[in-house]
This record gives sequence, structure tokens and C-alpha cells, in this order.
Amino acid sequence: MNLDISKLSIDELKTFKKFNREFLPKIKKLDFDFADMKKGELMLISTPKDIIKFIKKTPSTKKYNSDNTCPVTFGIFLRLAIEYSLIETKYLKLEYPNFPFWKVEYDKKSNVYKKIKNFKNLLKKYDGH
Repeated sequence: MNLDISKLSIDELKTFKKFNREFLPKIKKLDFDFADMKKGELMLISTPKDIIKFIKKTPSTKKYNSDNTCPVTFGIFLRLAIEYSLIETKYLKLEYPNFPFWKVEYDKKSNVYKKIKNFKNLLKKYDGH
């Protein structure tokens, strides 16, 4: 199914374009301690589409040979994947999103939780699908 982007709002179109940009996964060797990761560890910088694939397959094995995933880009891309999924659901008139984001456990202080409008209600709405 393809979205008719002519029906998207300006913000939805921005999300659509960001999500469909060509992101490539990267492995970065840390030059310094970062978040809970140590200098010298290999960190995966994932992509929004890989995050959807990963969560759809939960539980799954590591696809890339790395020690950790970058928490900053993971959070950004997770939010982008959720927002894109909500656009698909709205405009393709789906009963529930193709991306089961409600399977993820979220910290209520996280940016994902804070920045997606009515996120708590969305989690309740789709839980169990």
C-alpha cells in the first residue's frame, strides 16, 4: 500500500520525507564514554526502517556486529518510525498500525513518550494487537 502524500499535513509530509530518506546503518567505535557505553566499544547507529523490522521481530538476534546501539539516534528514529506508522494508519485507514510500537517498554521521561501527542492513550489503544 502506498500513501497519497497529497493528503498529508505539512508536519506529516515532513515525517514522511524524513522516514523515507536513505539512511544507512553505521558502526562507530567510541572515542569516549557515551551514555552507558565505554570508550572503544562498537556502537550501532541504526535506521528508522531497521528499528521497525527489529521491533516487529521481537525477540530477535543482533543483526550487526556491535556492542551497543546509539541511544540518541535510536530514540530519534524510534519516534520517527512511530509517527510514520501513525500517518500510514490514518491515511490508509488501517485498524491498527503496521508497526507494533506498543510492544516496546517506554520510560515516561523519554523524548519518545513526551513528544508524540497522546502517546499514553495510543499505547493503551493498540495494546493487545
